[in-house]
Amino acid sequence: MMFKMKSMPFAVACAIASGALMASLPAMAQTTEAAGATSAPQRVVVTGSLISRTDTETATPVQVLTAQDIQRSGKTSVAELLNDLASNGAGTLGTGFSGAFANGAAGVSLRGLSVGSTLVLLDGHRMSPYAIGDDSQRSFVDVSNIPFDAIDQIEVLKAGASSLYGSDAVAGVVNIKLKKNFTGVRAAAETGDTQHGGGKTNRASISAGTGDLDNDGYNAFITAEWRHQGSIRVSQRDQNAWDNRDWRSRGGNNLTLGVPTSLNNYLTTASSPYLYTPGTGGVNNAANFQFLDPNCNYTSYMAGGCAVRDTTSFIQPETENLNVLVGMTKKLNNEWELAFKGSIFRRDSLNNRGVSPVYTTGASYAGNTSFNNGVLTTGVGRVPTTRFQPGATIGSTGNNTPFRNPMSGLTSLYGYIPGLEGTQTSDNTANTYRLALDLHGSAYGWDVSVAGGLTESKVDIDYSGYVDRAALYSLIRNGQWNVVGGNSPALINQVSPRFSNTLDSRLNYFDAVGSRELMQLGAGPLAVAAGVHWHKRTWDAPASPLTLNGQVGNTSAFVMGSETNTAAFAELRATPIANTEINLSSRYDHFDTYGNSFTPAATIKWTPSKTFAVRGSFARGFRAPNPAETGNAGSFFSYHAINDP
Repeated sequence: MMFKMKSMPFAVACAIASGALMASLPAMAQTTEAAGATSAPQRVVVTGSLISRTDTETATPVQVLTAQDIQRSGKTSVAELLNDLASNGAGTLGTGFSGAFANGAAGVSLRGLSVGSTLVLLDGHRMSPYAIGDDSQRSFVDVSNIPFDAIDQIEVLKAGASSLYGSDAVAGVVNIKLKKNFTGVRAAAETGDTQHGGGKTNRASISAGTGDLDNDGYNAFITAEWRHQGSIRVSQRDQNAWDNRDWRSRGGNNLTLGVPTSLNNYLTTASSPYLYTPGTGGVNNAANFQFLDPNCNYTSYMAGGCAVRDTTSFIQPETENLNVLVGMTKKLNNEWELAFKGSIFRRDSLNNRGVSPVYTTGASYAGNTSFNNGVLTTGVGRVPTTRFQPGATIGSTGNNTPFRNPMSGLTSLYGYIPGLEGTQTSDNTANTYRLALDLHGSAYGWDVSVAGGLTESKVDIDYSGYVDRAALYSLIRNGQWNVVGGNSPALINQVSPRFSNTLDSRLNYFDAVGSRELMQLGAGPLAVAAGVHWHKRTWDAPASPLTLNGQVGNTSAFVMGSETNTAAFAELRATPIANTEINLSSRYDHFDTYGNSFTPAATIKWTPSKTFAVRGSFARGFRAPNPAETGNAGSFFSYHAINDP
């Protein structure tokens, strides 16, 4: 199950906003028209159409968030902003989901159809998906590291758009448009804190640009942004009534960690390691328990006195972003412009899952489980449980003195493992690189745009707090591991090794689109657009050797594969009668891993007044399988059975 966590910027946002220290020397591309001067309405291309227009009200619903809307939102990141959209529903991936395969990243799920069915564009073009798939399979663009101050506007198309954008646009499209030009210097800083501690956010940015496109024929600018957001721990919120895990007053169970209940068969991991033998009377007989730490005993345990408070796991990870965007535009003549953008977006996130290492997880423990393309790999990572015959060695009592099972029957060892990293932690460093060229202009009555780009998402992950159970159980049975703590650093490193992994996803693209008006109809023009698209994606995300060999169990995935997509598409827009607009579009795709797909769509909009409109649409959609579904891929995870009373 996936939980969507929403942060609530307690806008105690001390807008100590060093006052949005707006050292604007002149300001952003501001122009002042002479009094009485008039200009023709500017034509723009709105997401969901290839044909330029003077209004943004298309036949399909498009939500537009301007730079001013974004600044007034009180948000400090694109992920936070998009997370609060009403259309971004079930299936959304938030940065606070520390147990996710792609933890630390954020994805958009329009209309509840998952992040894998929502296409995210940057300046109208595809970006490399994140190097780790959501739930190991679904490809998505990480929106958590896109620079906030570099955005000109965001357009959200809340309808299927496979007829123009192809696969992945079944649920809709989010088009994040970055600033095209900038002149002068602008600096800003802000800080904000939360009411109950944790989650403090600091952000600073600076932009500088030179050159007037109309007068100088060029513009060049650079934008840099730094953002740090502190973690929020469970322990900073667990004193609230809404986070109380004891439901007995409401007819439920006490779900506090370390409290024995019928749900865990009265055998749970408490603050002290203990031995249990299912003898006469079972869990109701104190003689079947032996606690190895004097701070806990049977009476205290059964009363919930050996419960554990989670002081380490995160509700929200600690993150730090550093983003740099460089843009240059050259006016070639009165008709043509060449634009270049290069960017490096870096995000560091520290995720603490709050899953502390334990000696055993009971009979339901399934070991490290591996799936390769949906097929269970038998035996991977399965190791003996911590069950001991009478008199068998159960670690040591110090100085390698064997500690033998004092119980009279088959005995299990329960409890947290002292001396290890507090919880399972992953330190992610995600770098996104982008180089893009865009040539646009007019020729022979056609508006033409030709674009190409190289994009890459690279993720380095350092893991800690995971247990090599085969090594642990071997040391216990050989009498080398003290089950109550005090083990040497060498033994601890052997039982809980640190390990790393590097994953990479690349996407290179080429687009060419032309549009023009063909003729005038009764109430407006008949316009046409046509274009071609090509992209090649490679996904090189191998598994770490320790995970692949079954030595440690964590939530991770591996993918080795690629895909190439070639497409042609067209659109026709007509205004046959007053206040009525009709759009027809279609696209033909070829994937080297999937085959061919033809996708048509038709929309109509009737606007009897400025405040009322009726829209209707018909569209087909498709999603071609990505490399995680067609290549050499698999996933690793651990799970527990659920006791359903």
